[in-house]
Amino acid sequence: NAKGDLDGAIDSYKQAIKIKPDYAEAYNNMALVLNDLNYFDAAIENFKLALMIDPKSYSAYNNMGIALHDKGEPDAAIDSYQRAIKLKPDYADAYNNMGRSLNNKGDFDAAIDSYNKALQLKPDCAETHTNMGNSLTIRGDLDDAIKSFNNALKIKPDCGDAHFNKSIALLLLENFELGWAMYEWRWKTVLRSGRFLRSSKPVWNNEQKKSVFVWGEQGIGDQIMFGSLIPDMHASCSKLIVQTDKRLIPLFKRSFPDNVHSISNIEYISEEEYDAHIPIGSLPQYFRKTIDSFTKTSGSYLKADKSLSFSLRKTLLDNDSQIICGITWRGGNKKDSAAKHKSIELAKIAQVLSRKNVKLVNLQYGDTDQEVNDLRTKHNINIFNVSEVDTFNDLDGLAALICACDHVVSVDNLTVHLSGALGIKTSVLLPFSCDWRWGMTSKTSYWHSSISLYRQVKIFDWSDPLEELKKDFSY
Repeated sequence: NAKGDLDGAIDSYKQAIKIKPDYAEAYNNMALVLNDLNYFDAAIENFKLALMIDPKSYSAYNNMGIALHDKGEPDAAIDSYQRAIKLKPDYADAYNNMGRSLNNKGDFDAAIDSYNKALQLKPDCAETHTNMGNSLTIRGDLDDAIKSFNNALKIKPDCGDAHFNKSIALLLLENFELGWAMYEWRWKTVLRSGRFLRSSKPVWNNEQKKSVFVWGEQGIGDQIMFGSLIPDMHASCSKLIVQTDKRLIPLFKRSFPDNVHSISNIEYISEEEYDAHIPIGSLPQYFRKTIDSFTKTSGSYLKADKSLSFSLRKTLLDNDSQIICGITWRGGNKKDSAAKHKSIELAKIAQVLSRKNVKLVNLQYGDTDQEVNDLRTKHNINIFNVSEVDTFNDLDGLAALICACDHVVSVDNLTVHLSGALGIKTSVLLPFSCDWRWGMTSKTSYWHSSISLYRQVKIFDWSDPLEELKKDFSY
């Protein structure tokens, strides 16, 4: 396998270094392999060893920058690229890579400037044009972004990243018909969304009265969001099998018609069971071609366990006039480079929501004990923990807890999609460079009518959306 080949390469480089300890290129090449295996620290150490032997190796500085970028250290990466450029002023690749790290830092203007320098030196680089388009998209310059993606495609017509990222710009512009068609290129990107199903059966293409297998892809939030199209799909085929994350099975079984067969992603499905298949993220190209088409399921389409929800609410309420507000403040996961931009300090959000008649309930997944304790001791604000519900593993329990709330306030994470799908009043705090599904400027979500959006006006600055939320949170 590929990993075995890489491990073999590392052994070969180690042997070479044993024979010739001052072999800088062997250290550099071994570091590249280690970085491919996600051993970032080991890769960086080997790049440093290569540079001790050959301090003028601009390629080692550039490669070390890539490893630092992949590790999530953009400032150190930028410093490494700058050292490479000092040694080789016409180093287009280093300018391109530096642009990626500047983009991750949120310095989009500097990133674009770096890409422009790269393109002056190497105008026929499809990757740089694509990266430029990404930064322009985040900055909100969508027409220019599309031009950059088109430039990339002129150079490399089969560039999956340029096609896919162009689809994101088109979806942001609410050009759904073309946007969804190009969204299919997600399977051809460098960081592809997963593995496409191997099946001898054809991909469904809107043929009626077929037995169809819809299989889950991307994250759980995506599967909940795209799950809004299951009713459309159910009406379009004779038999429907839906495969999704096992944590969603109780919710899906309760929410959709009995003859929708919901199975877990760890279960095997025989090809004899279906005539055609389709990934769940490909359904919108058939059913959500206009902004109006989203109203079909934008209210609520998932159903929580009513008896559990009633029981949880009864436990939470101290009196009938109390408002229960569920909150989360951290977004994404450790592998999500944008997670830190989505997240807010708990104290900032809790202080905005704190009222005598409002009970704050913790919906945040992960370990939150320290943050909750600090909030209590430093700000005298309590957040109620519901120990009966594992908010990460028990999504059916989380759904019931959300439905026990009058209002949910959250950053962009799984909770938002679940709350919106359940039709609960939800306020979402969005970073400046927010995900495509929230559009560019709208204060509401076309996916979920119960969701209100509060957007950063300046990057990393939560003051404007929090102030707007404070005015609207009138309990």
